[in-house]
Amino acid sequence: MILEEENFLNRVFIASFDSGVISIARDILPSIRTGLIFHRDPVWEECEKSNYRNIDVLCSRWNIITADRVKKALAAGRKVFAWTIDRREELEKILPLGVNAVAGNNPGWLLKELR
Repeated sequence: MILEEENFLNRVFIASFDSGVISIARDILPSIRTGLIFHRDPVWEECEKSNYRNIDVLCSRWNIITADRVKKALAAGRKVFAWTIDRREELEKILPLGVNAVAGNNPGWLLKELR
């Protein structure tokens, strides 16, 4: 596989809204890091109940992220990415929670704000 041939596995992760796709990716390449993209509380709750099985990165809509959720995920060795951060108010709310990364529709604005 090209990811292995190019020694790229430690620099990427496969993310999807579909947990079935994540399972298939893990079947094909067990060492690949994976992320689940979601925007609803019940999905986060299910991730916690399953001890984040097959998920390395929780790619969550910013408005359902809480400090407690981030703390639990980090304690379990997972990362938390927040999306879609497009306003200063969203950024000011999410950064203190300890997320590992943020994503937005305007990367130039986001970079400027983060400086």
